[in-house]
Amino acid sequence: MPITNGRQATELAMDQITQIIKDNGFRRSPRARIDWTYIPNIGSFIITTIRANTAFTQTNVPINVLINAYQLDQQNVGFGILLGSMFHAWLHRAGFTDPKITGYFISECPMCTMRGFAPKNPVVPDNLFYQYFD
Repeated sequence: MPITNGRQATELAMDQITQIIKDNGFRRSPRARIDWTYIPNIGSFIITTIRANTAFTQTNVPINVLINAYQLDQQNVGFGILLGSMFHAWLHRAGFTDPKITGYFISECPMCTMRGFAPKNPVVPDNLFYQYFD
């Protein structure tokens, strides 16, 4: 089923993330781990915000993530950016892969939340959002 807009992508992502959380809550998957690191940015280059390895299946996987605590301390990194970064990481745990280009599910859903569910603005390039993906 092709994803034609951010809302469809977000609804599909929420269904998938809900399933993963249920799998973890009912112990149908290994126990989840949330780890953290502290890696400052290098100039304007953002190292990572929230990262997860891509799973080989879409169910029964732990929702392991690695959070860069440095990004949590940055005042210019708002809740929407962090939420979108977390969605992107969890979608990797749900078995979805990149590439990080417009039109792909794993990018569209997180960018939709980062924009506050507003339509895309052609003046704002997507790479402003990509920098917060792993």
